[in-house]
Amino acid sequence: MNQVHGAHRQAGGQILIEKSKHYEFIVNTSKELMALVNRDYIYEAVNDAHCHARAQKREDIIGRTIGDLWSYSIFTTTLKHPLDRCFNGEEVNYQANYEHKALGLRYMDVTCYPYFEEGSETSNKVTHVVIVQRDITEREQAARALQRYAKRLETLHQIDRGILAAQSSEEIAQAALNHLQFLVPCQRAKITMFDSVQKISKLSHSDQNVETRLRQSSNSYVLAEFLHADWEQQNQTNLSSELRVPLVAQNELLGELKLTSFTTDDFSDEHREIVNEVASQVALAVQQAQLRQTLSRYTIELEDIVRERTHEIEHRRQVAEGMRDILTILNSVRPINEVLEFIMTQARLLMSTDHIAFFAGDMFEPDVRNPLIRSLSIRSLSAREIFLCQKLIPEAKSKLEPYVVTGNQINRLLNNFANDVENADASAELEYVDKDNLHYKTYVCVPIRLNPEVYGSFLLFYKEKIVLSMEELETIASLSDQAALAIENARLYQRAEQLGIMEERERLARDMHDSVMQSIYSLTLFSSAGRRQLQKGNIPRVHEYFEQLIETAQQAMREMRLLLYELRPVVLEQEGLIGALRRRLNAVEVRAGITINLDVPEPIVPPFYAEESLYRIAQEALNNSLKHSGADQVRIRILRDDNAFVMQIIDNGKGFLVEQTEEALGGMGLGNMRERMQKLQGEIDIKSGPEIGTTITVRVKENEPTL
Repeated sequence: MNQVHGAHRQAGGQILIEKSKHYEFIVNTSKELMALVNRDYIYEAVNDAHCHARAQKREDIIGRTIGDLWSYSIFTTTLKHPLDRCFNGEEVNYQANYEHKALGLRYMDVTCYPYFEEGSETSNKVTHVVIVQRDITEREQAARALQRYAKRLETLHQIDRGILAAQSSEEIAQAALNHLQFLVPCQRAKITMFDSVQKISKLSHSDQNVETRLRQSSNSYVLAEFLHADWEQQNQTNLSSELRVPLVAQNELLGELKLTSFTTDDFSDEHREIVNEVASQVALAVQQAQLRQTLSRYTIELEDIVRERTHEIEHRRQVAEGMRDILTILNSVRPINEVLEFIMTQARLLMSTDHIAFFAGDMFEPDVRNPLIRSLSIRSLSAREIFLCQKLIPEAKSKLEPYVVTGNQINRLLNNFANDVENADASAELEYVDKDNLHYKTYVCVPIRLNPEVYGSFLLFYKEKIVLSMEELETIASLSDQAALAIENARLYQRAEQLGIMEERERLARDMHDSVMQSIYSLTLFSSAGRRQLQKGNIPRVHEYFEQLIETAQQAMREMRLLLYELRPVVLEQEGLIGALRRRLNAVEVRAGITINLDVPEPIVPPFYAEESLYRIAQEALNNSLKHSGADQVRIRILRDDNAFVMQIIDNGKGFLVEQTEEALGGMGLGNMRERMQKLQGEIDIKSGPEIGTTITVRVKENEPTL
């Protein structure tokens, strides 16, 4: 019996040996590099592929540590960490470059498999690590080649865009070099152009003749150049590689593109192909730019013929645009001095004047040093010129049209200058430069009037003696009309502000009459009635009137606080929405005896574009609750829900029928609330009913609504 069992054991052992040989054959014929490492990082087994890659025999590897074979620094910095993770029971995969003695530098995909001690899977005891390296170098090289090709295409497209955007040959060449340096490593790139175009045949386009012409050409100039930061230092070594490519377009040799490198022995075929493509692009673009320049020279004569007419058209366009800009600023709310200075700037541009000044009429406060002048741009005028302006202004006002003086007319007006200065403080107190000199030879005075009133005058100054055309006189007259409109608009705006103040006062008076005054009148009635009942000895009735008197007085105090709070400066800009709501509740509702609750569960900032509208909606809701609901509790909840800002105003008042209330007289401001939310592209929900209180919920998006 024992012999039978022994035979079975011997047969089973033979089978295991055969299977082991099969497994060993599979492992050794695999192209993947396999190794078995124990917890001391010692190789216990490797396959043939691993030995071949390291160019070592199996007995030279087994028994040695990983640090012995790969160097201790590589082991500690690269290999040890993934092995330790694997010894902890984790399957680890990573990719890295490894230098193999037989294979050279290869990019490997490495997987470390934990080998559990037999029967110890439940205790996770790892005794060995199986290291499998798969060579993915070709795949990685293909991916990198694809990336380089994509980068190459993108750079060539950028060169195309740069060339298209360039206006001159220099810009074209510089745009190409700026991008070429990212594709072809070099320390210097230069584009040289020949002074004269050299014709070449199609047959000799790429042969040695082109190279010979490039080297023999002496009449050339540098169109664009790129130098690396370390060019001067590297240039001392005299060790360099050069790549010279001709710039040929339509069989014309225009120049050359030359690259110099100190970091490579030679340029690769891929680099040469790229440089050839760029050279073709640059040559064609430069040729087209040169053709454009030639065409530009041919058109000079034609441009000389039409220049005068073009200038006239351009001037009219500028006048139209200037008038349009003036109308724009007239329609804005700007200070009158700012508007006048803008008009003066436009006048100086449109009239090509050397200087312009504004002399005001009676509507401005006079200058303390010269009652006639409310100075705008007069600091550079001499005393004689100011005196001349004083003479011109009455003449222009009397004519009600532009008044031009030059030559002898100026001399006649200045005849009495000495006597006038002697009796005035202008030359002594006005600190003007060159007081006795005239800087200008032509003076134009234009009255600023809006029938029948004259507001002031524009004074235009020219250093040369000129004659203004009728069109120019009409232009300056139009500018003076715009100035008159600006002044009148300033007056009207001031009146409108005053009217607005009056309207606001009337509104406050109406609000006080409709609320506080009614309550005060009721106080008078209750007081009189209580006094009569007291005289009659009807004490219970007196108590009833006193209760009504107290309730009415409290209501009057609430309404007065509400009016006072609305008159105070808005705190929204200073404290934000939540701070403003808290101040409102403390200033009005708390003093009215109402229990408040401002519920903000987390720091929330409302959308900046909606902050004021949200505050106005809350204010309207609180006002309605205070005036109409009789509530003694008010709660405001602010939260964020699904990328939206949500605000709720809740009270425990007597409530109302929403539809009926909205149909009647605007619905206590409910229409205003809906209109504000519609502008914000938000949502509003109003829930209320008799004796159930009121809840108003508004929701706005975090992002600003589109128009």
